[in-house]
Amino acid sequence: MRKTSYAILGLVAFGLIGCVSDGPRDSSGTVMSLSEPKVLPWEQASTNLPLFFKAPDIELVYTARDRGGVAIINYVRNSKTFANTQFVHLAWFSPLVERDMKDRGRFMNFAARFNIDDYAIKDASEISHRYSGFYGMKNGCWAVQVAARLKGITNYENDRSSADTVFRGGGCDDAIEPIDEVLRKWSTNEKDSTKSAIRSHFDRLNATKT
Repeated sequence: MRKTSYAILGLVAFGLIGCVSDGPRDSSGTVMSLSEPKVLPWEQASTNLPLFFKAPDIELVYTARDRGGVAIINYVRNSKTFANTQFVHLAWFSPLVERDMKDRGRFMNFAARFNIDDYAIKDASEISHRYSGFYGMKNGCWAVQVAARLKGITNYENDRSSADTVFRGGGCDDAIEPIDEVLRKWSTNEKDSTKSAIRSHFDRLNATKT
């Protein structure tokens, strides 16, 4: 059996998607139908990213496309999206997505919003061969643009271990651990133990609020 690959939905908050009269489009130009956004508990994130948050006031705003085939989560703090993940449950993204994530010029323009210059940009594949893209850190600011294969190989005959997850974001506050450390520990959120760890982490952050 073969499985269809997906193009990526551009992130509105980071200017990756244009305003069109017939609705949002993915990177291939296809008009998409998205589910209504809703706020989820941290432990329902597609990946373990919430384990690295340092502030309890971050909301996970979830929407989906292709009848839930692609989970899209915007991470929102103070009414602003600072990160976005997109995760394909049973398939993978088109190779075009990995190509886009490896566009250094595009990432340089994005990272410049956080005063991160070219000298502070690093190739994410140096952290893991599963990553395609870049990250950067400078003076407390960070930015990331990475496609990754986080889940294991599927039983589909055309599965070539293409990326199933995309992570893009940036900021200049203390909302998240250093992004290089995050990428070293980033994984799916499929195990009950991971979900439990995220719940406990969120509870600890809430307990220490002043």
